[in-house]
Amino acid sequence: MIWLVALASSPLAFAQTNGLIHRYSFNDGTANDSVGTAHGSLFNGATISGGQLIISGTGTGSSVQYMSMPAYVIPTNIPTFSIVQWFTSSNSATWGRAFDFGSGTTNNLFFTPRSSLNDSRLRITQGGNLNETGPTGGPNLNDNTEHMIAAVLDQPNNLVSYYLDGALKSSTAFGINSATGLQAINNYIGRSQYSADGGFGGKVNEVRIYSTALSSSDISTSYANGANLVPEPSTGTLLLAGMAVLAAMRRRK
Repeated sequence: MIWLVALASSPLAFAQTNGLIHRYSFNDGTANDSVGTAHGSLFNGATISGGQLIISGTGTGSSVQYMSMPAYVIPTNIPTFSIVQWFTSSNSATWGRAFDFGSGTTNNLFFTPRSSLNDSRLRITQGGNLNETGPTGGPNLNDNTEHMIAAVLDQPNNLVSYYLDGALKSSTAFGINSATGLQAINNYIGRSQYSADGGFGGKVNEVRIYSTALSSSDISTSYANGANLVPEPSTGTLLLAGMAVLAAMRRRK
């Protein structure tokens, strides 16, 4: 079917069918969003080179090198979403952030490759650090090796999941927090919401944000494909999307 072929080759149609809403690949030398319009901005000397975001890890708080994304790159009141990121951490400070989305110290979602307990962890809070929930105990990832991490927030199933290099590392319940309660106003790659925290030091190869809870199969496929190759949606998914397009076209006649 001609319409199905056209749909499969359209980046916009693909984004609509698999839930990908923002993508930062850095391949064009910018921090632009190649799927949406939530283009990133670089601060304090952060650079892009060789298709990767380069940040030093020096300084604390707002003085670190980092990338900022516009408010609500994670939409408000959304019950499921996923963040996939490829990075190499070489000299990240303790509590340096691979990413940190939120509105300050009382409302945020972050991933650190290196906590003060020598582990990596994915945490969410709507009540400050004492009310954080989420997976802890992953390996210290400040190892100068590229990793892919995925954060999957699935409120309907009460799961916050941390995937490392394509495999599930740990899942926990939301507890007192929620996906819908996240207020993603200040959104950073490399910077923390906390002014005392140091920065992430290393390279970021790609960041993707989905409005869906990715499956284990989705994540393992992404890892196998590597950065810069977004998995194609299944034929069944394309067929359903194509039928919806046809129905919309018929309604316009």
